[in-house]
Amino acid sequence: MSNNTRRPAYRNRLSVASLTVATLLCITLASAFIAFVVSRNRLAALADEQRRIEHQIALFHQEIHALEKRIDTSLNRDKVHERLTAGGTFLKPIEPASIISLSRMDTSEAVATTPSLNPTVAQTLVNTKTSR
Repeated sequence: MSNNTRRPAYRNRLSVASLTVATLLCITLASAFIAFVVSRNRLAALADEQRRIEHQIALFHQEIHALEKRIDTSLNRDKVHERLTAGGTFLKPIEPASIISLSRMDTSEAVATTPSLNPTVAQTLVNTKTSR
């Protein structure tokens, strides 16, 4: 057989090193993509949980508001009077004629009043601080 009839040998254009680098690069990119997807899914799950908790908080606020409203309606003056009367207490209702209303003093009149003969603790403390 002559040399011309020989089959040409297969030649690999890529070396082992370049194939290894390409494989490692693909694995690195795939792992980065997987890490990104896992991170986004975790954030989405946390956001869903936060929305669920915020919804529960809103429901609790509504329930608290409803309970406060119920307390306010069950503790008005007429109902308390009915309960006290039914309980047989010795309390008597306050009549409007027995209510004394005081007019508000001006601040200049309040400062101008004379101190009493027995000073209070606050007056004693003020006097000791000013004397130092």
